[in-house]
Amino acid sequence: TPDLAVGYSYDRLGSYFDNYNSLTLGIAVPIFNRNQGNIQAAKAQINGAQAQFDQRQLVVRREVHEAYQVAQRQDELYQHTSRDTTPFATLIDNIEKSYTKHLISVVEYLDFYEAYKNNVLQLNGLRANRMRAFENLNLATGRTFYRAE
Repeated sequence: TPDLAVGYSYDRLGSYFDNYNSLTLGIAVPIFNRNQGNIQAAKAQINGAQAQFDQRQLVVRREVHEAYQVAQRQDELYQHTSRDTTPFATLIDNIEKSYTKHLISVVEYLDFYEAYKNNVLQLNGLRANRMRAFENLNLATGRTFYRAE
């Protein structure tokens, strides 16, 4: 589209005759410049934006894949681990009874209690790691695939 410009100027004593009044009309006709620079810049911006989009899409796919792999490993480890703590609770009760009857020493009692505590902590850590992996997968995908049990 042509750019039409209209203007007026007045000069009292600065021209070759006094009280100079003029009216200007102008139109920009793009004969030689066909805006090629801006067209090339726009194409470069489009290509750059597409490259950024493709790169971000690859990053998201990698994050989802990694989160899925970690969640799958943690769930498999959790499923193959015995989660029944009843034998350990029975064992620690019997150890406490033996200690109160003075059948075992303080060192033996503390050793059994430390083993029981470590076992419970490992089981709770395994549960926490599994849930953390599921939450990371939910975060990476933006959807809720797994809920807490």
